Amino acid sequence: MNINQLRKELERDEGCKYEIYLDHLGYPTFGIGHLITDDDPESRVWPHGLGKTSVGVEVSEERVKEALILISKQFCQTAAVYMNTLMICLKKSN
Repeated sequence: MNINQLRKELERDEGCKYEIYLDHLGYPTFGIGHLITDDDPESRVWPHGLGKTSVGVEVSEERVKEALILISKQFCQTAAVYMNTLMICLKKSN
């Protein structure tokens, strides 16, 4: 997988913000739609947790790339598990 090509295509299709914003459901997000979770360093920056006060806080280009790489790897691992399960099911049905 070419992560740079993926990033460019996603940026073109989805847009990219180098700051924290609220997505259409009101959840804190940055980059190319990266939902901030408790595991993200951005969730620990503010003593009262994430909220509307976090909106507009800058996120570096490097961090945006890091988050995209991480989610891409997680997606590929999950897809591989599902494909393996599908292949097992198909073999059993033959």
